[in-house]
Formats: sequence, structure tokens, C-alpha cells
Amino acid sequence: MQADAASFNAFAVKVRTDLDAILRDYEIEDKATLRSLLSAKLDLQHLAGEDAAALENVKALRALEEKPSPRLTTGLYMQCVLESEIATNGASGPAFEQDFAKRYREAVDSLPWDVVQDWAKSARGEAQLSSKALIVGSVKTNIDPAVEKSGVVDNQEAWAVIHDRAALQFELPSKNIRADVLSGYIDTHNATKPDIWAAREVTLNAKENLTPVLVGIWDSGVDVSIFGDQVFTDPHPTASGTHGLAFADDGSPSTSWLQPLPPAQQLQYPDARAQLKGSSDLSNAIDSPEAGALRLKFSTLSSDQINELSNLYKALDPVSIYCCSVPGSGDACLKFLEDSFALGHRARAILTTQNMLQNAQDI
Repeated sequence: MQADAASFNAFAVKVRTDLDAILRDYEIEDKATLRSLLSAKLDLQHLAGEDAAALENVKALRALEEKPSPRLTTGLYMQCVLESEIATNGASGPAFEQDFAKRYREAVDSLPWDVVQDWAKSARGEAQLSSKALIVGSVKTNIDPAVEKSGVVDNQEAWAVIHDRAALQFELPSKNIRADVLSGYIDTHNATKPDIWAAREVTLNAKENLTPVLVGIWDSGVDVSIFGDQVFTDPHPTASGTHGLAFADDGSPSTSWLQPLPPAQQLQYPDARAQLKGSSDLSNAIDSPEAGALRLKFSTLSSDQINELSNLYKALDPVSIYCCSVPGSGDACLKFLEDSFALGHRARAILTTQNMLQNAQDI
């Protein structure tokens, strides 16, 4: 990805030859597959300086989208970059930056907030975190291990390398403009939504002599200690204990309800949990302390540190961290039964109210 132009261009030619053959020789009806292929072609066209052809490809990609927001936003950033490159005959410098900022702001400001607000928040978070170290680190995490093992890359990996090269060359230099434009758009339209859940909250207590209703929910691991006597206790213990079943990745019984972590990752867990919350907050335009800390941290990390952190995130399934945030700590009828897998733990929660069930389904 960081090779000199001659070496990378030779690689890109081979990738494009294979890609063009797929598009030429196969009738591809699946829109998701076709979007993946055309996205890779778009990156190759841009890297080759074929701006006009790339612009047509953006239109083709957008036409393949089926949901309202992607039909408006797919390729929007790249469209403005390409149009500015054509208009200013360059991909950098004050003239390009001024033209791009104007085009992108006009394009974003024209979008209907009620349709694209989730995209806007996520795109801004992505722009705020983007860095060379993050891009290179992701390659070290997701591509290098496969290459070291097999000595080759498959099509998906090759397209990812092409995309990251294009991101380094075209997207990274304009990331601050992108973040500023999206921030302005979000600030103009974003409003605090009323809390509709407080009025719907129901607390069931022991004085009502209610009969527990057991509802099983598959999830990826729960720390049963936080639920106290609300954890279901089986009078007939399984091989995993008295709270349900747990399985290791090889299918054998496990006595751990959470994914086991090596000692080094156990030490990193508290920080990683805060960073994952910060990432979620950034994606939802929540200006929390965790989001601010994550922006600062990512601005200082090397690609090797990003790689180490990414591997930790992969080990710490985000669902394992947040799956216990189910309302019901005050409900006497709430019980929890565990059914877990050591790699990708699965847990079943025993819930009673419809509100709790809906929250659990969303996890």
C-alpha cells in the first residue's frame, strides 16, 4: 500500500485486469456484489487519473442503492472531490480546497436531515478519526496476517489495499474540510430528542408476588455477578454451572460466561471499553468525554499501536461489553440464564416486560 508509484501501479494493473474480466465475463445480478466491484473500480479509476469515468461510476453506484439514505449519499464525498479536481485541474492546493469545500457544503446542505442524519453523524466521526496511522494500522491488522501466511492476497484483500491507497492519496488530505462541513450540517439540524422511555418504564417488585417469565436472548457474554440474585439458578446444574450453558469455540463445555482474555488484554480492558464507547459516541454525534479522549488518542498513535489496539478490539466483542445494559435491575421478575460460546459468547437473558424484550432484541 505504501510502495513506490511504479511498484504499486504494477500491482494495480493486475488487480484491474482481473476486475475488468469479472465485470466483462459474468452477468452479475446481485446489487451488493456489483456495488463491491464498482467501488473497487472507482478507486482504480481515481488512482489512474480517470476522473470523468470515475464520476460516471459514482452515478452507477448510487443507482444501485436501494435504501433512501444511501441513494442520496453514496459516493457524495468522492463526487465532490472528482468535480473539484476537474474544475481546478489539481488534487491539492488552495484552489482545490476552496472549490471542494464549496461543492461539498452545498451538496450536504441540500440533503434532507430526516433521511441522512445517521449517515452524517457516522461520516463526521469517521473523518475526525481518520489518519495515516489508522489506515496503515488497519492493513497491518486485516491484510498482513493473511499475506504472511499465504504469500498472496485474494480479490477482496486486493481491493481493500487499493481503497486504502486511494484514501491516503485523496481522502486524508481533505478530512478536516469534510469534518467541518458535516459538523456545520449536524449543528444546524440536530436537536435533542425527548426521552420517550421514562414514561414507559415499568418496575415489578417482589411485593406483587409475580411469577417470573423466562425469555431467552442469545448474546455474546454476560458478567453474571452484576445481576446478583436476579440470575437464574438451575436446580439441575449443567457442565457449565448453575446459570445455564457455555461452550468453547471447539464445542466443549466452558465454565466461563465471558470470553477469556490474556493477562495483557485484561489490563487494557478498562481503557478499551471507554474507547469503544467513544467510538460509538462519535458515530452518533455525541460530544462525550470518551469521544474527545478517543479523538486525541488516535491523533497520537502510530500504525503499530493502531494494529495492537485493533487486535484488542477484535478480542473484546463490543456486544460483550454492552450487552448487560438491559433495563430491569429493579424488577423482581427479571432473571438471567446464560448460554455462551467462548469465542463469540452467547448469552440468554430472562426478561419479563415487553419493553425489556425490545431493548434486549436491539442489543
